[in-house]
Amino acid sequence: MQSSHGPTINQTEAKTEAQKSYSRFMKIGTICVLLLAIAFIATFFFSVPIGTLLFAAILLACPLLHIFMMKNGGHKH
Repeated sequence: MQSSHGPTINQTEAKTEAQKSYSRFMKIGTICVLLLAIAFIATFFFSVPIGTLLFAAILLACPLLHIFMMKNGGHKH
């Protein structure tokens, strides 16, 4: 027999974690789509060379990746 008191704490926590994961995925997806749109506009409307866009992406990726890797305090093992 099932209890009529609703979901258990573990089920509620699992749903909350799934919602957080989905939200994070949607944020990252939105950012990627916006970056691709900016690259497309820069290339075709402003005639920016693709090599310049790739160089700028690599130049920005390094510090951004360091920030994302260190957001939880760094060297916790």
